[in-house]
Formats: sequence, C-alpha cells, structure tokens
Amino acid sequence: VFAQETRDEFGGFLALRPWPRRLDLQGDFHEVHDASGWGWNTGGKATLRLGSGGRTRLGVESRRLRIPGGGYLMGRVFGWQTITTKIRVVADFDVYDLDQRLNGQDRSFFGSGSLVYDVAPAWRAVLTGMDNVTPYATHQIEGLLKIVYEGGRVVKEVTP
Repeated sequence: VFAQETRDEFGGFLALRPWPRRLDLQGDFHEVHDASGWGWNTGGKATLRLGSGGRTRLGVESRRLRIPGGGYLMGRVFGWQTITTKIRVVADFDVYDLDQRLNGQDRSFFGSGSLVYDVAPAWRAVLTGMDNVTPYATHQIEGLLKIVYEGGRVVKEVTP
C-alpha cells in the first residue's frame, strides 16, 4: 500500500448496538482499486460486555482482503478484564491465512497479553508480552513496558 502511487476505495461501514451497554457489532465492505486491478476488503467485529459495568469484554473479529496477486483471511479473538478501577488485563490472539506463500509460509500467528495500571488520571503503565510467528520473523518473543501520558485529557465512555 505505501509503495503504490494510487489506491482508491469506496464502500461503507455499519455499527450496531443491539443490546445497549452489552453488545457492539461492526461490519464494513470496501471495493479497492490500485495499479494491479480491482479487489475488495471486508470485515466484521463483535464485542460483548459482561458483568457489572462491563468489567469483562470478549470479542471476535474477522477480515478478508482479496486483491490481484494476493490477500488474506484474518481471525482474531480478544478479551479484557477489569480487576479494579485501576488495573486491567488484556489478551489478544490473531491468525492470518495468506493467499500466497511468503518466504515459504502461508500463515502468521500473533498473541499478546498486557497488564494495565492507571497510575494517575492521565498516566498509565502497561506491561506487555508478545509472541508471534510470521513470514518475516520465524519466531519472535517480545516484552515491553510503556509509560503513557494521555495529554492531560481523561477519556470516559458516555452511554445513554
């Protein structure tokens, strides 16, 4: 995408909340045109909030990209558990099934887990562990500690 001079897309996005404060559904479809020809990109996502105040969140997501010369099918599962008002645990796993082999591989896996601690109203500490197998990295394990400052603004979800 970044090496192409032009890429045109048109399509739409739909978001629904059929069960307020509990279930979010999202879907999109886009036709894609670039120098190699026409293709499409479509996806869907569902997020379910469980427990008091949605302290537990579980989700699934899928995406299909089909363009001349390649594409992929992606599947993802993720979760979020609020332990206290200041501590959360987040987990994420996704797999990409590539239409064409890349460096001898046709599949990519990625998993991560994070421990999030809200230090102060605009400050957050995040400890993350990641493991992945991709056509670019045979096997890679990473750890990351981030200290995040949110620019003095505190984001709060507003629900009707």
